[in-house]
Amino acid sequence: SRPVAHRDFVFPLNFSQKKNQEYLIRVKSAIAMQLPLSVQSYDGFWADEQYHLARIGLFFGMALVMVIFNLFIFLMIGDRSYIPYVIFVISLTTFLGTLEGLGFQFFWPASARLNASIITISLATSAASGLLFVNWFLEMRNRRPRTSIALTFVTRMLWLVAFAGIFMPFSTVIKPAIGLSVLGVSIAFWAGIAEWNHGSAAGRYFTFSWAGIVFGAFALALSKLGIIPRTTITTYSLHYGAAAEFVMLAMALGARINRVREETEQAEAESEKLRN
Repeated sequence: SRPVAHRDFVFPLNFSQKKNQEYLIRVKSAIAMQLPLSVQSYDGFWADEQYHLARIGLFFGMALVMVIFNLFIFLMIGDRSYIPYVIFVISLTTFLGTLEGLGFQFFWPASARLNASIITISLATSAASGLLFVNWFLEMRNRRPRTSIALTFVTRMLWLVAFAGIFMPFSTVIKPAIGLSVLGVSIAFWAGIAEWNHGSAAGRYFTFSWAGIVFGAFALALSKLGIIPRTTITTYSLHYGAAAEFVMLAMALGARINRVREETEQAEAESEKLRN
């Protein structure tokens, strides 16, 4: 139970009595824990809250637009390659929303167990669908078969972790989810750089779009594992990186689809000339 209906743990304190007051806080977590404490006045707290809500609303609003836009494109052209991208956007948005405490506040306020499971499942699902998209977008099966095998292996392991997150404790599955996600993101980023060096336009688009999420994923993972401290940068870096990636990948995906369509039309035209 929370005395203030808020995504974080907010408690009112009474400083009206002019004497020393002692407060005891007991906390428990399955993995590394961040416990940032601050004391604010009532007016100051809600004034700062407006900036936090603006940042959160901007990200989630843009993510919703990307999901609707790409679903519409999928229904229009019927290209199944859009499905992993849409799943990636939905899963990553769900993960970040749950991490922000929005899911616990609005959707499952009475179930801490479900909240922990959603964090693991959405993290593993977003990484798995993202790697599935990368494998297709960069044409790894044809260009780099070994890299494709590695991406496929990590993807399947992430699907298993996502499934295990339904039944197994949070402390058991969250570390494999984080480790496999970081590993998969690293392989994908290396593949994008390698393709860019070989003159691939898709590799260039992908590397630029993936750079933000690579930084954000590493910063968030190291923070959640307790290796680096929790700061504003580590808290929101994945949000901003993901927002930039959603937009750039949508543009790159549209450009790739147009290129493939033009090549198909050109091949059909040349075939028609040969038949005549």
